[in-house]
Amino acid sequence: MELTKSENERRSKFRFAIQRDVRYKLAEHGVVVEAGSGQTIDMGSGGIAFVTEQPLIRDGLVELSI
Repeated sequence: MELTKSENERRSKFRFAIQRDVRYKLAEHGVVVEAGSGQTIDMGSGGIAFVTEQPLIRDGLVELSI
């Protein structure tokens, strides 16, 4: 596990380079409109960066299962 924080990083929290499979659900107005899988890039107390098979809808609510 590697601690990552580059010089031009604007996030205030450190991220840990952890790769794990994820499943996600994307909801709009409380209704699940999409589901799929992906993989984490990094994680920290302030959030998770991950990639998916398909682009996600902007402003949707994402539920992750890691």
